[in-house]
Amino acid sequence: MRLSAFVPNRNYGRFVGGCIEAILAQSRPADEIHLVDDASTDDSARVMAAYAARDPARIRFAARTQNRGVVRLMNDSLAMSDCECHVMCASDDRVIPGFFKRAMTLMEAYPTAGFCSGLIRMIDQDGRDIGPANAPVPFDRACFIPPEEAKRLLLRIDSWFAGGATVFRRTALQEIGGFDEELRSLCDGFASRVLAMRHGVCFVPYPVMAWRPGRGSLSATINSNAEVMLEVLARATGLMRGRHADAVPEAYVRAFERRIRFMIGSAVVLENAARQSDGIERLMGAGRAFGLGALIGVSSTLARVLLFLRYRSGEIPATIARLVRQERYRRRWPAGRFVAEEP
Repeated sequence: MRLSAFVPNRNYGRFVGGCIEAILAQSRPADEIHLVDDASTDDSARVMAAYAARDPARIRFAARTQNRGVVRLMNDSLAMSDCECHVMCASDDRVIPGFFKRAMTLMEAYPTAGFCSGLIRMIDQDGRDIGPANAPVPFDRACFIPPEEAKRLLLRIDSWFAGGATVFRRTALQEIGGFDEELRSLCDGFASRVLAMRHGVCFVPYPVMAWRPGRGSLSATINSNAEVMLEVLARATGLMRGRHADAVPEAYVRAFERRIRFMIGSAVVLENAARQSDGIERLMGAGRAFGLGALIGVSSTLARVLLFLRYRSGEIPATIARLVRQERYRRRWPAGRFVAEEP
């Protein structure tokens, strides 16, 4: 079974080299690596072209002269290769050693699985480990999750996967229409949910991707725009109740809608709190603004609690169980203490 790695990029010249190096360092190498620059204005194209020149038989580079957007490039990538498995690697993130080997072992063992995903670490702008991402950990063992069990898990804890920590089965992804551009930053999460409920999925209880979060990222920008995200939500629930109604239970659609509304509200609260705090510090100076900054932090926390009670009050037991499992993971690999091991 062959694996294709795809790296879309726009203006991440300072990070894209590290992304490519991490792909090249995998003990189970990608059979093809596709690098696409989306009309960057920095030195990204030069960096990517240099890697392609080192191994032209395996690494292919294309430079777009017009910005097409990452979702369209992700869909284009599915037609670039006939490899059965496909991984999307954000140019400012890094895959962790052993990812491809762990994922491909399971994908070969379970040929009906729509994808295989693993856990996520966070890194800062300098690439230092800052701890695990806040995501559910469904199992403590590597496993295949059949469709019916995936539906129950999604209803209880929702998604435990992220695009860059996922190896997709290309044919399964194409069958559902690939990534819907109208879903924007939710496109890969939506596709993964549908694949899980249609085909079942594999899971690796080990960190496979290092994610570099940032307030200026595409997902952060879109997620904090309530108007845009409400449009995305309407599109997603429409697809679930329409094209994918045979796979997605109505109970999950309602739960998904409540959770996304909570996410939108939380993102808006946090973004507004950050703006208020920045504004106060500029006005008063960081030292003098401490008390007001703390007050803003308390008020934003209270607002998120009220949002949770409004949209997710019925999920308190499942949320507590999820947090307990996540805490075990945090204690196993605290911030700055994670060292990748080969399987």
